[in-house]
Amino acid sequence: MKNIRSKASASLKELLDFETALSNLSTRFVELSSDQIDRTIEEGLEMIAEVLKIERCSVAQLSDDKARLTITHAFAQEGTNPLLGVILSEQQPWFTEQLFHHNAVVVSDSRKLPVEAINEKEHCKRQGIKSMVLIPLVVGKTFLGVVGFADMKTERHWPKNLVQRLKMVGIVFANAIMRKQSETLINELLEFETMLSKISARFVELSADQIDRKIEEDLQLISKVLNIDRCVVAQLDGAKTKLCVTHSYAGAGVKIMPRLILNESQPWLYKQLLQGKTVIMSCLDDLPEEAVNEQVHCRNHGIHSMALIPLVVGNSFLGFVSFAAMRPGREWPLELVQRLKMVGIVFSNAIMRKRSEQKLHKAFTEINELKDRLEAENIYLREEISLQHTHEGFIGRSLSIKDALKRSEQVAETNSTVLIMGETGTGKELLAQIIHKLSPRNRQHMIIVNCAALPSNLIESELFGHEKGAFTGAHSRRIGRFELAHDSTIFLDEIGELSLELQVKLLRVLQLNQFERLGGNETIKSDVRVIAATNRDLMQSVNSGEFRMDLYYRLNVFPILLPPLRNRREDVPDLVRHFVKGFCEKMGKRIETIPQKTMQKLQNHSWPGNIRELKNIIERAMIMTSDKTLRIELPENKNPESLRIKTFNEMQKTYILDVLERTGWRVRGSGGAAEILDLKPTTLEAKMSKFGIKRSNSKGLL
Repeated sequence: MKNIRSKASASLKELLDFETALSNLSTRFVELSSDQIDRTIEEGLEMIAEVLKIERCSVAQLSDDKARLTITHAFAQEGTNPLLGVILSEQQPWFTEQLFHHNAVVVSDSRKLPVEAINEKEHCKRQGIKSMVLIPLVVGKTFLGVVGFADMKTERHWPKNLVQRLKMVGIVFANAIMRKQSETLINELLEFETMLSKISARFVELSADQIDRKIEEDLQLISKVLNIDRCVVAQLDGAKTKLCVTHSYAGAGVKIMPRLILNESQPWLYKQLLQGKTVIMSCLDDLPEEAVNEQVHCRNHGIHSMALIPLVVGNSFLGFVSFAAMRPGREWPLELVQRLKMVGIVFSNAIMRKRSEQKLHKAFTEINELKDRLEAENIYLREEISLQHTHEGFIGRSLSIKDALKRSEQVAETNSTVLIMGETGTGKELLAQIIHKLSPRNRQHMIIVNCAALPSNLIESELFGHEKGAFTGAHSRRIGRFELAHDSTIFLDEIGELSLELQVKLLRVLQLNQFERLGGNETIKSDVRVIAATNRDLMQSVNSGEFRMDLYYRLNVFPILLPPLRNRREDVPDLVRHFVKGFCEKMGKRIETIPQKTMQKLQNHSWPGNIRELKNIIERAMIMTSDKTLRIELPENKNPESLRIKTFNEMQKTYILDVLERTGWRVRGSGGAAEILDLKPTTLEAKMSKFGIKRSNSKGLL
């Protein structure tokens, strides 16, 4: 009897202590600011655990997508692990149903849960929960979450009067959480209101060319203030059939929208926006049944909820501004939508002002262009470049280029060795490709070897291959380029850079069409057509002992000379048009005008780097040009060759070559090179022989 009275007395004292603690807790929450609520909930859980001797207490709140309950506040007695993370989801249907219907769950012995609570029983077993009470957090009809009390060591009886008081704890916590959420929303709206005021004021001061950047910055700011995943401004195209993204911002880990965002393939959404209607979607189910394509669009782009605000000025529909969430459960309160509409009004006016100023600027520009028309030549890239020949890649109509192409056609059908001579950047490899494509060997790829790019100790292996173990690092047999070029063509670029030792081996290949792999003794035969190229004067290299004479004559069966760009200035306009057209397609730009003065400067430039230099200059100009008129800045000629003081013989040779090019290699007669140079034809021919000047073609010299 005495023990019963003692237990009753202890129980009563516990309830009285809890009543006092609950009263103090309720009073504290009344006086708190919203930023103190979380800490006070934590302290309240600790106090309740101490008073009621409960081992673990926690508060879990409903997620944005309303699919799970996640721990936000927790306390555990010493020696007990706190409960973290997700505690309830659709995997625990019995618990979830009870709580979502605002029913408290009281479990004195977790082993005696109802039969239908099989998942819940497993959950308690995994967590080591012996008994517990779950109190739903509800304000009005709004379910916010749950406060839970659990014992881990022994089963515990939960008297009704205790459960009633725990429900009072739930009411206190629920009101505090609801107040915090409401104040947070109010603060967000106030912050947004302040931000919107600043945005509106700043647009008034901006010039038209600053508006686009400002819209991008504001989208980022709105995204961060409202915790929105992606913001987009899309505008109606000129044909008024598509809405294309012009400004966008996406948070970390969120993909940006493609440029084309809406067209007639999404008829419902397109119609709503064209009619100036705001579209709000908190989840995909908010879309009507007829918006099938729109649902597919949202799924494909990971959009769970969105607000689309039309951009309208007067009766003119400009586009829309979109705010999207990539996670479920994002709500769009009416107060927020009203403020987002204000953003739409600000953006609409800014975009319309930009368009008006651009039209005005365009009108002034057209007036200035009329003044400058006498100094400019319009070059329309829509016109096809008309050439006398049809060789792809070789642009030009000069006599020297036509001659080189004609000689290429003459030799292509044969198996004769060809030697292409010309300065760096004149297109020697391209001419070799043309010869190969016109030859019977064009079914196989042409094999290309740059003799200057390979180290001297590797080039023999590269050309003829090697056997396993032929040298250190030769771990396996390697097939050489000559063997690969069987029944095809091999192009030996920069042939003048080969060592004398390798020249001997190459000569044998050209004479016998056979060779051995490095480190091997097997003779390999290969039917190969050789095209060689050089930017050096090989005859001068022969005279200096750097190049074998027999190899020179073996290569020089059919020589073709590609002239430098400075000797074919009439081809510069066609080359410029060709390069500009190509870069326009690659860069998405449109160039309509190249000033005549610019073209004259290009033709008068010495072009030490030849066509390759011209292409690079055009590419650089295309990158820097922002309108439809191409402006080109030519670099200073820093070619070392042009700075070297030439010998008298070199100057004579260069001058004679230049005059011969200008006269079409006509030596005799009125207007011939001899007359221009004031020399007897026989004297000029003697100098040409001395300097090794010759033009090999079927017409000979006139």
